[in-house]
Amino acid sequence: MNTYKNLFNNSLSVQKSIIGIVGVRGVGKTSLISSICEKTSDLVYSIYMSEELKKYSLAQTQKKFFENTIEQRDRLRHEFGKNLINVLQEQNGPILLDLHLTDIREGQRKIIQPESLLKIINRYIFLDASDETILSRRKSGETRGRSLDITSITQERTAELTALKYIVNKFQSSYQIFSAEGKIHDLKEKISNKLHLSETSIKNLHHKRIE
Repeated sequence: MNTYKNLFNNSLSVQKSIIGIVGVRGVGKTSLISSICEKTSDLVYSIYMSEELKKYSLAQTQKKFFENTIEQRDRLRHEFGKNLINVLQEQNGPILLDLHLTDIREGQRKIIQPESLLKIINRYIFLDASDETILSRRKSGETRGRSLDITSITQERTAELTALKYIVNKFQSSYQIFSAEGKIHDLKEKISNKLHLSETSIKNLHHKRIE
């Protein structure tokens, strides 16, 4: 486990380190996590927050998440976050969280994740790309309600980074920004090198989704 001392360097133990992978929808967060975790050992867990929250909404309300009112969505986020914290406390390995901090459809300054969850994340990786790159990726994939308007994408990027800076300052965590303009495989290499995580270590990771 010494491999991770440089990657997860704060007050949490190495075993309980939690990294938030953040950025606007379509920038490449999910692809990055999948790329990093494609080889196995028994060390790393990943959680795709949006997908798990959708499942939780269906189970609790029998409705798709965005069919709920904003007030209902906030309640679901709070309940899901509380349950997730309990799950995280039971895990023994580092955890990668794929999550969004904002949704400008609910307000450009609103942070949509509960503070109880945000305060246990000790490090963030912020993925960013140009408006044009994000637009192109959204057009080529499943849009799933993602805006195809350049102005909205600009607002999303600004809101997400502003929220991240606020969170990091409030909870004394840290963050690094990485450009996601190129191929995800190349981005994986850059992040791994920056965080002193060798290719050998990556090949020994185990990708476990927490359900």
